[in-house]
Amino acid sequence: MWWLPFVFTIARFGMAGLFVWTFFKNGGFWPVLIYLAGEATDVVDGWLARKLGTISELGARLDGLADTVMIVTVGLSLVIKGLWPIWLILPLTILGILFTITTDPMWAHYDPLRKPTGLLFFTSIFLTLCFPYESVMGWVVPGVTVGSMMLIGWRLGYVWNWGNSPETKF
Repeated sequence: MWWLPFVFTIARFGMAGLFVWTFFKNGGFWPVLIYLAGEATDVVDGWLARKLGTISELGARLDGLADTVMIVTVGLSLVIKGLWPIWLILPLTILGILFTITTDPMWAHYDPLRKPTGLLFFTSIFLTLCFPYESVMGWVVPGVTVGSMMLIGWRLGYVWNWGNSPETKF
């Protein structure tokens, strides 16, 4: 059963493509459901890896990459539909790449910035998908912009301090 967390992580890559297809073909309920299912796989894969004792560097990196692919794919879809400005993809991509390359499987679930980052992405995308109105975007876009920039700075500072700590090796 060591492979089970990988199944959920790999499924997220497929869900990113399925999201795009349903978002542009059908819209409505299906893209929201697929996005929520993709987020659920993110929770389940980490929980399973810890429960089964199969945490690995490969798994941690694939998880971060799957998160980045899902978020950037959904973000680009929102840009193409005219719901988000194109420049908003840059901070989301930078933050996703930072998490992918700096995730260490031994401390990933203790990382104090994972929850706020996940909450920012989940909330902003969910609000955009469920309430694609100009009045809502007037709050979502600035919130994602400021939140992403703050999290990028905090992530860089956290990794810098963690990497320079005498009891850790980075």
